[in-house]
Amino acid sequence: MPSPAATVISRLAAAGAPYLGFSAGAMVSSREALTGGYRINGVEVCREECSKGLDAVDIRRGLGLVPEDVHAAQAGTLSRAVGAVAAGMVEWAVAIDEGTAVVLESAGGKEYGVMGSGNCWDIRHSGGDPTVSVRAAG
Repeated sequence: MPSPAATVISRLAAAGAPYLGFSAGAMVSSREALTGGYRINGVEVCREECSKGLDAVDIRRGLGLVPEDVHAAQAGTLSRAVGAVAAGMVEWAVAIDEGTAVVLESAGGKEYGVMGSGNCWDIRHSGGDPTVSVRAAG
């Protein structure tokens, strides 16, 4: 059950109010928030230092605005997002580099723009295997 604040924020964003989150604020904006962990089915998918104290990759319900994981290249968590999609834990993930933002036309949309100095790594299921595409600001 989402918190009252999460419900209000999701409703406001769906109605067109802008939402901007940094680090944890960006992480919770996703549909399924990759909150931590470094193993999937016992296999390491990123460094333990990125685990937030969790062993298994943990996915929790977020605000539902965008599918994402943050600090991708810089923290080495791109592999965690790819692993979560490959394991079927999430259908779609966007791993966002530091200094970079996803810009959605509408909350919950699947199309987005990228702004900033890094990349967004779009990871989706494609015939059972994940596909990764890189989107840069442009």
